[in-house]
Amino acid sequence: MPLTTPRASRLRADSHPGPAALMPHEPAGIAASRTRLGYTVDLHYDVFADADFIFSIHAARTEQQRVLREAVVIEPGVDWRVDTEPLFGNRLLRLRAGAGTLDVRYIGNVEVVHHLEEPQHVVAGDIADLPAEVLPFLRPSRYCQADALQSLAWREFGDVAPGHAQVAAVCGYVNSRVEFRVGTSTVATSGAVIVTLPICCPSWIGAGIGLV
Repeated sequence: MPLTTPRASRLRADSHPGPAALMPHEPAGIAASRTRLGYTVDLHYDVFADADFIFSIHAARTEQQRVLREAVVIEPGVDWRVDTEPLFGNRLLRLRAGAGTLDVRYIGNVEVVHHLEEPQHVVAGDIADLPAEVLPFLRPSRYCQADALQSLAWREFGDVAPGHAQVAAVCGYVNSRVEFRVGTSTVATSGAVIVTLPICCPSWIGAGIGLV
């Protein structure tokens, strides 16, 4: 029996692209690749009995992403902590709540440094040359069902040269068929939904990765 019922959830994001301020001793090309993003996550639950929660909503801290500022607001006030799991570096908000309503809000602002490259220099490497630590990411997953999309991928993109052209073709295909709509997904929604639905929900990320 579930101990909680999510009443509503909301994700709001704002991006501020364009040239960021040039840091000391920083090439202009790097400054142009920096983008600042702000987002807010609102989660609302009806809790039926004491329950432990683990939220993966905190912005990651990586070499390419710097957290400028963040805030957590929880009502009613309960003790909470943020742990970083060692495998992928995900930051996990953990708390225990009693029966009643639970409202969790996370506000984050980050700066991302993108890798910029000319399209003609973006080429696909051989799987045999991939380092062992990245091989698990080739496997199908719950939300990125590459095996279910394999036939579609070969049919639509098998004759496109691997590399930037193929990725651009996949992005165009997904963008023409998927519309991002908050609140239209369920726990069963995955990237494979693009096969049956012309317009779906936030599965466009999983669909794009699965097709590539």
